[in-house]
Amino acid sequence: MFTNEDIPENSLIEVSPVILFPRDIMNMAIFFARGEGFKDNELQIDQYAINWVGSDLYEKSAIMLGYCSMYNHSNENNARFTTDYNDRLMRVVTTKHIKKNKQVTVSYGPYWIEQKKNYLNLVEF
Repeated sequence: MFTNEDIPENSLIEVSPVILFPRDIMNMAIFFARGEGFKDNELQIDQYAINWVGSDLYEKSAIMLGYCSMYNHSNENNARFTTDYNDRLMRVVTTKHIKKNKQVTVSYGPYWIEQKKNYLNLVEF
């Protein structure tokens, strides 16, 4: 995601609804994809689903609509996600001024690569 104009710090870039589904659906999708011969690095759904931890629903995953799933990770991010659990929305807000034609990045957290690997290792039935 790249800007087409300067964006000031603390600007709201996007508001996206999310689709919630039971975590077990994600587990089954990964399990069946492996059964069809997909390798873990070829899976797609796990790269776009997030844990919806603040939900009143137990062990949910979510797919963010809009462009939210398209923002790249950076440890030096210039934007962040904010979560509205009540209305099932994800917002993207700038954390610093972003100049025109620069990439907008968010942090997935310091351990996201390791967490993804660990999760994929746990999915077995």
